[in-house]
Amino acid sequence: MAMQYIESELRRQGKENLADTIASVHKLNGSDIPFPSAATSIEKPVAQTPETPVAIKRFSRDQLILPETQIPQEVSDILQRAERAGIRLEPYHLSNVVLDENSSVEGWNSKPERWYWEQIGKGNIGQDAPKLSDSWVLVDPITRPDYKDGEQLHISDPLGPLLAKLRKEKKIKNLKGIPAASRFVISPNELIAVVLPEIAELLGVEASAVRLPKAIEFNVIGNMKHPEWGQANTWEWFEDNFEDDNRLAGGDSDNGGLADVDYGWSCGRYGGVAFRPLVVVSPKA
Repeated sequence: MAMQYIESELRRQGKENLADTIASVHKLNGSDIPFPSAATSIEKPVAQTPETPVAIKRFSRDQLILPETQIPQEVSDILQRAERAGIRLEPYHLSNVVLDENSSVEGWNSKPERWYWEQIGKGNIGQDAPKLSDSWVLVDPITRPDYKDGEQLHISDPLGPLLAKLRKEKKIKNLKGIPAASRFVISPNELIAVVLPEIAELLGVEASAVRLPKAIEFNVIGNMKHPEWGQANTWEWFEDNFEDDNRLAGGDSDNGGLADVDYGWSCGRYGGVAFRPLVVVSPKA
């Protein structure tokens, strides 16, 4: 029997988190796989009308993702190693820009939702979360699949063999009913400790150079280059922490697509949450 999950139908009634909506216990082949009890839901405050005019930052789209220029040699070398390993990466030169909810950018049509900005203001998400760093990022452009009882797979996934190997070696949890090559049902803790370092080794870079996209990076690149990232009813993990033991996730088409930002436990394995790796190359390149 495949894993049974409660997905998005009950979400967003007062901004519920992933833990609240996927269920605190997952049923797997008759066995109960316990997860931590859900934290108190975060309610969406009623929007307040500002008493004073809000300053609007205006940028051109080329001020977020710089126009294609000569690719640095270090970036080219990583792309070549990725190609030999069968991994597709796309290079983007991000600019040194701090965005906010009121920023006006051509093509930035689906900004992160209000809740994201509110949680930054409350300190639950890092203050540098909406900053694009002056760096080259090489991102996996793969499209997430729609949810199919946890059995869905990314089409022609170049990371599939690596993930199957890690599950076979018991370096990441191998659960019955979940395809061995799946990007789903892997916790952020497993990604950081095991999966991303393995990808770094394949690419011949330092482990610290490979991470998940920040929510703002996912959103900006998605708006400008990959709108399809917000067209599947699944989520993906982001680099940003939320509060103490949680991590941001988003992209669910049922809840805003590219604008969707949620959170789940850093130790949680969810049938509807996947990941994509991102490689950062320092500005000196």
